[in-house]
Amino acid sequence: MLIKLTILIIIISGISFSQITFEKWYGGNNYEEANAVVETDDGGFIVVGFTETFGSGSRDFYVIRTEPDGDTIWTKTFGGQVSMLLAIL
Repeated sequence: MLIKLTILIIIISGISFSQITFEKWYGGNNYEEANAVVETDDGGFIVVGFTETFGSGSRDFYVIRTEPDGDTIWTKTFGGQVSMLLAIL
């Protein structure tokens, strides 16, 4: 089964107005999961979750750093015991 990681970033200004900043696909051909998105000081984003595509091939912790428009600056995976610890936290 092919599942891609979709991150939809929405900036909310006021109570009744929202604007889609960008919509992008991240990840590979296996299961990917995003658990949190944080905006950085420069307007970009850090996305954290899990990947089964990158890293050791099992469920590894996955971090994506993007530009404000969603273009990837860098990615990092942490596998093995780290991914199990982060899953517990």
